[in-house]
Amino acid sequence: MAPGTAAPGTTVIGTAAPGAPAPGSTAEAGGPRPSFRDLLAALRRELGEASHWPAQSGFEIMTGAVLVQHTSWRSVQRSLEHLRRAGALDPAVLLSMDEATLAGLIRPSGFMTGKARSLRALAAWLTSGPGRSATTLDDDALRARLLALPGVGPETADVISLYVYHRPRFIWDAYARRMLSVVGYPVGRDYEGTRRLLEPVVAGEGLSAAEHQELHWLVVTAGPSARAREGWGAYLGRPGGSHRR
Repeated sequence: MAPGTAAPGTTVIGTAAPGAPAPGSTAEAGGPRPSFRDLLAALRRELGEASHWPAQSGFEIMTGAVLVQHTSWRSVQRSLEHLRRAGALDPAVLLSMDEATLAGLIRPSGFMTGKARSLRALAAWLTSGPGRSATTLDDDALRARLLALPGVGPETADVISLYVYHRPRFIWDAYARRMLSVVGYPVGRDYEGTRRLLEPVVAGEGLSAAEHQELHWLVVTAGPSARAREGWGAYLGRPGGSHRR
């Protein structure tokens, strides 16, 4: 999940059965599968330098990560602009608002009642709760604390960990799962299933948080057009596409 991506749960490109290589994939062709670092290098060659999350503060990143659930980034941008004008990208200001006022500001993002509660919980966590010492937590403890907040699921927790706290987390979203399936990795039925299968693999490669951020951005940049360009092979030089050099 990132600005410009589809909503969580949206099927963008068809996926293979869990644990099975996708048709035309490297695994099906009998070739070796690339490392995560190889994938980063291939996407860099194809797409150039990645962008960064468009935000002026960690709380703005958190806010965007919650608001983008089940909606488009364009809608999130409208909500963020409303919040910015109201000064509510400051967690203390946001907490001073009643829930109805906050829900009105984020109406363009949909599901505003639930998202307003999530944003208030995040703001309280940051200003008066365990979030004040979040930087001292190890990666797994931080993820567990974030997951305990209302409206923060696995993908949102990992996005916040990666972009706000600079923890090396791979984002196992729909685009990434499709890409990994195409190049021969087993994927689970959903985000968490795939994370459990492959997190030890990516952790073993030792990518930094900055590299994970870049890889995530490159994946979500390529994802929407992968089908139009004959699938991920067009980006990665795999069967089914001609990698531009």
